[in-house]
Formats: sequence, C-alpha cells, structure tokens
Amino acid sequence: MHNVVAPVRYQSVSLMGNRRLRAFANHLVAVETLPVVHHLLIGDIQANRTSVFDLADLSAWQEEQERFQDSITALNNVIRTVLASSAPHLRSLGIHGWNFDPTADLPAFPLLHSITLLGAPYNCAADTHTRFPSLRRLHLLTGGTSHDFWLNLTRFAPHCTHLRLSNMSQDTYLPSFLRILLDIPPPLRVPGSPFIMGEDSCLSPTSPEAQRAVILASQLSALEVVYAQPASYKNGGWCGTGSIIHGTMVWGLKSVAAAAARGEGVGKFILLPEQELYIFADAKRDWLDVVEGGSGPWPGGPGAPGDFVSPSVRAKWPEEGNAYFSQPSDAETALEDPEDLTGNSGHDKRESPRPSAP
Repeated sequence: MHNVVAPVRYQSVSLMGNRRLRAFANHLVAVETLPVVHHLLIGDIQANRTSVFDLADLSAWQEEQERFQDSITALNNVIRTVLASSAPHLRSLGIHGWNFDPTADLPAFPLLHSITLLGAPYNCAADTHTRFPSLRRLHLLTGGTSHDFWLNLTRFAPHCTHLRLSNMSQDTYLPSFLRILLDIPPPLRVPGSPFIMGEDSCLSPTSPEAQRAVILASQLSALEVVYAQPASYKNGGWCGTGSIIHGTMVWGLKSVAAAAARGEGVGKFILLPEQELYIFADAKRDWLDVVEGGSGPWPGGPGAPGDFVSPSVRAKWPEEGNAYFSQPSDAETALEDPEDLTGNSGHDKRESPRPSAP
C-alpha cells in the first residue's frame, strides 16, 4: 500500500508553523527521490525575537537584532529548500504572513499557475517572468501600491490574467492606476477645483506620472480580471487623517467599479467587500478550494460572471485607443450626477497597446 500511494502522497502539502516547515525541508534533503508537489501552502511561521522591553541596554538590543536577522535568513533558506525541490511540478503556491521573494536564487517554475504572496517581488530583473511561464493568477496581500510596485509586476507577471489585491489600505494611487490599466475614462473634476475625489493627483491626465503609468499598463495588457479588497480601517488617532485617506481610496475604488459595471474600459474590475484582514484561515480555505478544482481567491469560477472577458468587451480592443487620454465631447463640459463621475475629460489622445481579439 505504501508503494501505491507514494507517487501522490505529497501532491498537496500544507506547512503550518516553523516546526512542520523545517521537518518537511529535512525530509526533502533526506529522501533519494523528491516527491511530486502540485499544491503548496506555507504559513503561520515566525522568526524568533525578544521584546525590546526585556533588553537591558543598547548592546543587548543590537545583539538581539542580529539574532533576529539570522533567524529570518535561516527561515528563508528553509523555504528556499522546499521551493527548489518542488519547483518542477508545482502548480499553485501560497506563502502567507511571511515576506518571501520567490524570484531570488530559485530555479524556474515551469508549471506554476497561481501564487499568493504577502507582497509583490521587488528588484525584479527584466527577464524574471521567463522563469514563471505559466503564471496566470496572482494574489497579493499588499496593503498598497506605487509606480515601483507595478513596474516589478510587469517584470514578474506580464502574462497574468487574474490579479487580486487584498488588505488594501490608504492607497489613493490604486484607483487612478486602475483607470489607466482598465482603460476607464477619468472622472470629471468639480468646476473650479483641482481635486478629484478618490483619485491620486499625481496621476492627473496628461501629467508625466500618468504617461509613465500608461506605459506600465500597456505591459500588463493580458489582465482580464482585477479584484481589490480593502481592509476594514480602524481609526487609532485623534485627528482621523488615516481614516480620511482610507475612505478616499474606497470611494475611488467604488467609482472605478461602477464604471466597469457599466461596461466602460476593457476587462473587468471587481471590488470585494471590506474585511478586517485576509488571514491564514482565509488563505487555507482558498488554497483547499484550488486543490479541489475551485476558483479559490478569485470568486466566480470558470465561465461564471466576473471570471471572464465577454466577446463584446474583447471586440472593442482593436478599435479603441486609451480612453484615459480621449478627446473631449460637448456633452462632457457640464458636471454629471455626483454618483456618476466617470465621464471623459479633454486630453490628448495617446495610443496604448491592447491585445488583439481572439
């Protein structure tokens, strides 16, 4: 019986905690034939650290910092051992609660289709994506985005079709970039005001920053569905600044979602309900769903609403340019309904490459 189940024994592996992670790594080092792992989840691991309140002086704090860094390095090496052994056959990977970069010092992952990570890989080389040729679904528990975030994404996952951003908080860059990425027209400004509710002023149409963002977005043209899930924000300060910024982000995301629901732009944007945080229990539930053939962290499933791009949307790609820089129309000179701030505004038209219709 042992020989019968051996080939499939480790196809789905969940490693919760330091002890199980180290035990599995030691097993991989000891066996003659590496097991075939298709689905791997790593989470609930922690580096050893002493509370700063228990340290007597500066030298003790410095020694503790060194021990802490050594502990992090050791755990990263253990994870790297597990991933290097699993790389040839791995199809889905989740690393929760630990900031690990799978692009550094590891072999190629030829079959890896979906990944959940704490944040986007950083300092990616231009050819990083060649080691992840099958990657199509990426879930990042990122908290926030920036120009560098999206730049590394173009190098890591340019062929990704499904992107989910969870635990989003106080990120006013995201709504503006999503408009460019999904080719959704910018909202109209309130007359006499330079402010756009929920939008980052750095990405105002025709600005240099917006033009740089257009270039990045053109390199992610394979994206069909983008999900965003804001974290529930709890105001801990007396002035409420963080709450205002977070609320501005949520307002902007709702505006983008409303425009996408009306069929504006290309692809689909789905705004998931706020939750306190996407924790390990959520990651394990979604991982098990993927193992069993479900859609996991990408609600909808194959063929269901929200998980595909309709032929009518695809058909628009070859003819339309980038609506973010579309020409103004006479009807757009007046302010629209406050609940509908997604009309075109007057800017020079610039072309943004889009994939051809199938």
